[in-house]
Amino acid sequence: MKAIFYRILCFYTVIAAFYMNEMPKRPLINDSQRINEMFTPACTAETPKSPEICDIPFDRMNLSTEVVIGINEFSCMNDVNQLFYSKCSYRSKSTPWGWCDLSPENQALAHKILVIGNSYAGNLGRIVHEFCSTSDVEVKIFQQPACEVLRVTTEYNHCHDTRRIFHEAVLQYKPNVLFILTRYLKWMELPSTTSNETVAIEVNNAAAVLHDLSQMVTDRIFVLNAIPRQNDYFDFDPTSALGDGNVLDQMSFINQTLNLALTRSIIEQAVGSCRKCKLIDYTQVFTVNNTYQTFDERTLLSYINCNLHYTPYGLHRLRPFFKRICDSISYSGIVSSELDVTI
Repeated sequence: MKAIFYRILCFYTVIAAFYMNEMPKRPLINDSQRINEMFTPACTAETPKSPEICDIPFDRMNLSTEVVIGINEFSCMNDVNQLFYSKCSYRSKSTPWGWCDLSPENQALAHKILVIGNSYAGNLGRIVHEFCSTSDVEVKIFQQPACEVLRVTTEYNHCHDTRRIFHEAVLQYKPNVLFILTRYLKWMELPSTTSNETVAIEVNNAAAVLHDLSQMVTDRIFVLNAIPRQNDYFDFDPTSALGDGNVLDQMSFINQTLNLALTRSIIEQAVGSCRKCKLIDYTQVFTVNNTYQTFDERTLLSYINCNLHYTPYGLHRLRPFFKRICDSISYSGIVSSELDVTI
């Protein structure tokens, strides 16, 4: 009996040793919480008055290419799950769509911020909450999958009435500040031969949407500009990209057939017609030597996953950008509930 016991003990000891050896190599391939922890900054200050120094655990790790591939694969395979924000209380219990309620620190709120858009609102809205939410500022997120704010997204049946849906969401909340964070779809596909009349119609329709929304927002509307888009089903594999002495070509991952310039022109003209609106553009955050990057050449981590949402690493790169915006926000003395929202 003792011999059998010792054999069993040795067997489990070998298994334990194997897993202890493997854990550092692939520590987070299937662990969403662990990945989020790697890219969530921890901030410290030497003294109460000194500025905070923020760092992410990933910056202090020396991960193998295998683990980097695992992180990139995880961000792709768990795309919808990563659209869930852990601090949200979702009114739709099984999906991240619709309203995301974020508990305020103080019930006596002075100001309110709302983030609206398609899945980009859920993907990026957490950073707005991270930097704009304070003891007297509440943030909420309202997203409709695939539905744009500035145009009727006719490609999807559930988006045909989104002008009314977004309008009612803003009317219900009456924010002081509104963020429109949208991944633009159909405008990017307009041919370069699009007539001036067609462009003017798109601009006027988008301007009308912004005008309606501005009647319900006291202070400012931030509108995200269009950015370069990766090829469909973009999936960066550093092993293949670096194999056989290949030189990484960031531009090869960008969809060159899309009409980015025309899309940006439509948005800029519409925003220019709106007194409360301000264009925000983080293209430069990911631009190095005049080249828009879809992945970090130092770490080989993707900024964007295969479904064109920002990975935790990409979101981390955007933190300083949104912090500057949140720090710049000033509020008027108007109480949002007193707005005349008759349209």
